[in-house]
Amino acid sequence: MGVTRLSYEFYNNGNCNACERIYEQTTCQCYDCGGNGYFASYDEDEEDTECTTCYGSGEAEDEDYRCQVDEFYNGFLNLIKRSVPDTFAITEKIHGIIASDSYGDHTQYTDHRNQAYVELMDRVMHYVTTNEDKEIPTWYTRD
Repeated sequence: MGVTRLSYEFYNNGNCNACERIYEQTTCQCYDCGGNGYFASYDEDEEDTECTTCYGSGEAEDEDYRCQVDEFYNGFLNLIKRSVPDTFAITEKIHGIIASDSYGDHTQYTDHRNQAYVELMDRVMHYVTTNEDKEIPTWYTRD
């Protein structure tokens, strides 16, 4: 049901593969020249020097990102959510943990996050062992 892949990804990789980073470019004031586009010369005989970061425009591009759950892992969450009763809240919590992109952060393996994965594994394993003859839903495709 994908719970093993989700758990492995969390415990072994810290969700670094499950988190897809979407990069966005924004324009902001150049940090080096303060938005002037040049550096003032202290010598009256010399001309002002053009900023090499913004090339005189006073603006620089900044790159930021947001994280979303990778399609591969999102498919597992959707399969569990739609197939295993009473897992909507816990799958949404796991979704939030992945999307928070805390890979390498000191909050990566907190008791709260660990408990969410344990709860998900318990619910899925209970469902699988009590419904062993059920087939995978026809709407789910393995790509």
